[in-house]
Amino acid sequence: MHRSTRFIVAASTVSLFLAGALSASAMEVDCSSELEPIPRDGSTVNTSNLWLSYSGSINYTEVSDAEKGMLSGVEPGPAVLTKRASSHVALEVNLDEPGEYEWKIADGPQVSFTLSDDAEVDDTPPTMSDGEVSAELELLVYDEFPVIFRDWTVTFPTGDDDRTDAENMRYLLEFSWEDAEEGQESATILVTPSMDEAGGESVAVRLGGRTDRCRHEEPQVGLTEDVEIAVRAVDLAGNVSEEAVTGTFGGASAEEFADAHDELQRVIEELRQRSIEERERKRAEEEAAQKAQEEAEEGGCSAVGGGGPGWAVLAALVLLGVMRRRQ
Repeated sequence: MHRSTRFIVAASTVSLFLAGALSASAMEVDCSSELEPIPRDGSTVNTSNLWLSYSGSINYTEVSDAEKGMLSGVEPGPAVLTKRASSHVALEVNLDEPGEYEWKIADGPQVSFTLSDDAEVDDTPPTMSDGEVSAELELLVYDEFPVIFRDWTVTFPTGDDDRTDAENMRYLLEFSWEDAEEGQESATILVTPSMDEAGGESVAVRLGGRTDRCRHEEPQVGLTEDVEIAVRAVDLAGNVSEEAVTGTFGGASAEEFADAHDELQRVIEELRQRSIEERERKRAEEEAAQKAQEEAEEGGCSAVGGGGPGWAVLAALVLLGVMRRRQ
């Protein structure tokens, strides 16, 4: 993997310009329809101890926790919320009877699957294919809000399992790095590839980026540090592969930070100019309205006090009425 030149940036600068949390306030989104369910809708499975899950932008959905999980046809018993990693929510169930089931967690999408006649308990972990993990990071400046989004693409070999097909495989991504002050740090995300990325010899998943893209969470890692990435497969039963495939991200380069900073300054300047122009436009509108009102008031006073034709007609009518009363 290409190792980029390391660029040391003060912590305050990184927190200021890479404040991904600001993206939440920049736009309102609902990613419920973009969640990736496992088992997939319409799947036929032969694993009876299932780990039902949604993966994706959980923070931008109405899915709260697995205690609100519902499964048709059986009493699931106490729900178990599995917190192995961020960016997902899961419900563990054990099924005894073959047939079709429907499930959902909280307000997530409803999914149906068929449990086959030969379904059995699966306690064998999947395996990972040979290969390495590669990661790319793009710093994207949002042109309508002064924030830099971190858009990750992580590519790795697929997993394999006797009872879980490629479309129903999930992956556990662990990022670890050495922080100068905090020591060893790590961030773990569980991802489900989209259907068009599920097959083949490798998988590429997108993490982070603009919030309206409804992707998985981004890893909160030190962008100027060497980051070790380990990927393990997770099957339908929630078993995790013992061996992981690994790779190293060498940190964002000085050029990438500089380009993102310049682009951010351009956006800030455009927003500032737009704000100035808007204030000037409103001020011009207010001055025009005030001038029109003053002219209207001045015109009204001239008509009343100037002895024009209107006043003459009114005076004549009043005088005529007085004369008639005297008669």
